Parts: sequence; structure tokens; C-alpha cells
Amino acid sequence: QESDEDLLRSLRDLTRSRLEEGISSLLEHRRSDPHRFVFQKAQERQNQKQEAAVASVQEAASKL
Repeated sequence: QESDEDLLRSLRDLTRSRLEEGISSLLEHRRSDPHRFVFQKAQERQNQKQEAAVASVQEAASKL
């Protein structure tokens, strides 16, 4: 029974180690990915277009 517990601990420790390595690898990839903010930039452009449209409508309305 002692060897079963040791085996389970080893498996747990190996699993933890591999998960930590995988997470570190993904974080490094994310830091170096030039396209990681694509959706954020698209949202910013959409917001700018909406703000410009609102300003244009407000300007036109003020001339009426």
C-alpha cells in the first residue's frame, strides 16, 4: 500500500509539473503573439466610428 501512495504522489507531482510547464509555454506564446489584441483593436475602431457618426449627426442637427 505504501508503494501505491508513493506512485500516486509521483503521478500528482508529474501532472502538476507538466501543467505548469504548459501554462508557462502558453503565457510566453501569448506575450510574443503580435495578433493578441486583434479583437480589442477592432472594438476600438468600431467605437471611433460610432463616436464620429454621433458627432456628425449632432453637428447636422445643430444646423437645423
